[in-house]
Amino acid sequence: MYTIYADNELIYDPRSVDYTILQGELTLGLNQSGTLKIMLPPTNPSYGRIKLMKSIISVYENQQLIFRGRPYDQVLIYIEKIPSNVKGSWPI
Repeated sequence: MYTIYADNELIYDPRSVDYTILQGELTLGLNQSGTLKIMLPPTNPSYGRIKLMKSIISVYENQQLIFRGRPYDQVLIYIEKIPSNVKGSWPI
């Protein structure tokens, strides 16, 4: 089970009705920084709280950290969805 946090605040938990994402893709590689692409719905309590190049996004699998990075790109689509691209720090 995966969970996603931004600045230690929950963004995604599959057990929660409120903390959902519309789309998510995590790409990890050997000796590569990795990328995370997520799309938050406006009903997510964390919608609009992610700060470009400032927030730290963390992805956990079964409570073990597997990815950490900063958002570097954010695009508004139809003003109701915010896709964010996150560039990872060095592999964990």
